[in-house]
Amino acid sequence: MSDRTLDAVVIGAGVAGLYQLHQLREQGLEVRAYDTASGVGGTWYWNRYPGAKFDSEAYIYQYLFDEDLYKGWSWSSRFPGQREIEQWLNYVADSLDLRPDISFDTTITSAVFDEETNRWGR
Repeated sequence: MSDRTLDAVVIGAGVAGLYQLHQLREQGLEVRAYDTASGVGGTWYWNRYPGAKFDSEAYIYQYLFDEDLYKGWSWSSRFPGQREIEQWLNYVADSLDLRPDISFDTTITSAVFDEETNRWGR
C-alpha cells in the first residue's frame, strides 16, 4: 500500500462504490476504492445463493450519467440474477476504467483523524 495522499477513499466496489469512485474521479479528486473481495460486485460478489436477484427492476440500478454505458448493456430480464448483476458490474468497471483505482483483497479495519492536519490516516 502506498503512502500517497488521497482526497477521498471509497469503501467497497459494489453498485454505490463504483458510482462514487467514478464521480469523485470526474471531479478531479485523487481517490481510491478498497474492497475485501477479489473483484467488483459488493453484495453481488458475495451473495451467490440460489435465486439471488435484484428485488427491484434492473433499470433502477442503471447509471444514467453515461449514455454509452447504459445503452451498451441489455438486461435479460426485469429482475436479473446474481451472475448477470456481477457481469454488469464488471462491465461498468471496465467501461469506466475503474480497476486501476481499486485495491482488491484489502480490508480497511480503521482510520484515524489527525486534528493537526485535518486529514484521515492510518
